[in-house]
Amino acid sequence: MPLTLREILELPVVRAGDPELVCDGPLDNPVRWVHVSDLADLSGLLTGGEVVLTTGQALTDAARRDDYLPGLARAGAVGVVIELGLHVDRIPDSVLEGGRGLALPVIVLHRRVRFVDVTEQVHREIVADQYAEVAYGQRVHEAFTALSMRRASIEQILDAAADMLDTPIVLEDLNRQVLAFTGHGVPAAVLLDDWQRRSRLTSWTACPVGPYREEWGRLIAPELADADARTVMTLERAAQALALHRMVEQNRSSLELRAQSGLVDELRRGRIVDEAEATARAHALGLRPALTYVPMTARLSEGAGTDQVLVQQRRVRTLDAVMHAIRSAGHTGLAASRDDGQIDLVLAPQGTTAAAGSL
Repeated sequence: MPLTLREILELPVVRAGDPELVCDGPLDNPVRWVHVSDLADLSGLLTGGEVVLTTGQALTDAARRDDYLPGLARAGAVGVVIELGLHVDRIPDSVLEGGRGLALPVIVLHRRVRFVDVTEQVHREIVADQYAEVAYGQRVHEAFTALSMRRASIEQILDAAADMLDTPIVLEDLNRQVLAFTGHGVPAAVLLDDWQRRSRLTSWTACPVGPYREEWGRLIAPELADADARTVMTLERAAQALALHRMVEQNRSSLELRAQSGLVDELRRGRIVDEAEATARAHALGLRPALTYVPMTARLSEGAGTDQVLVQQRRVRTLDAVMHAIRSAGHTGLAASRDDGQIDLVLAPQGTTAAAGSL
């Protein structure tokens, strides 16, 4: 994680100077570098993200000192540390007054410290952090490349992302229906509860999945409010692996049907015993709440010796027709297509107003 001003102030070499925050501002912004200078104008030397160390010589000029802090703020500094004693014994009131509202923390050191020791320690921490980020990026790249090479499943890709970020991961389509997820310790009933509404209203950490302008889904880390560089990198690499997976599998069942089939299979085989989990997963797949849910089965008549390509095409067309008929009638449903031509359905009739809405 990037080093912050708060962490710099906790370093022993800085604590030795008895630091005091005299002008409030954010202490958790990342620090890119530490710059030592007594110049009054640093606008041409800073590029943003620096902490300035100074002995305060710029504050001795009464005609220009009130412009010092605003100038640092405009240059992108994230903090200034002023050592008292050499040039100034205190920060003039007019300087502090002008610094309020700049979101630029001002810290004074009441005891002298060796600035070279401060810069050496801070820069060592920054470089180590940068190396750690590069190493993490390499591990992420290698992990998802290996998964793609061995044609890992969607669940395996999501599991890998969840393990790296230590958080649940959800893959949804553009209609906010959940195609796949890994709870990573969070119950499905909790993770997917009222998913479609929450997905529309909540600003989650997410990454689009699919080629540019042809995105077909979103990869979401709903438990992470703030996305740091590692989170973004991991989600992007996982999204690329998912997009590649779909390209390889594009002639097979759609992701939506695959997700529906998985849930119907688990219900049919009794693998889901928690009603809240079953309900949350079904609703996340687009099954609307209903007073009753109707299980149905349809079977196609297939003659022996029929060309299997034609058989598969007929099954796909039949399933599409069945789901279209359900939606056209104002209902919703989940479907699972079997290898023998059987289609299993869970239908949610919408003829009456749903009350409880549980499976």
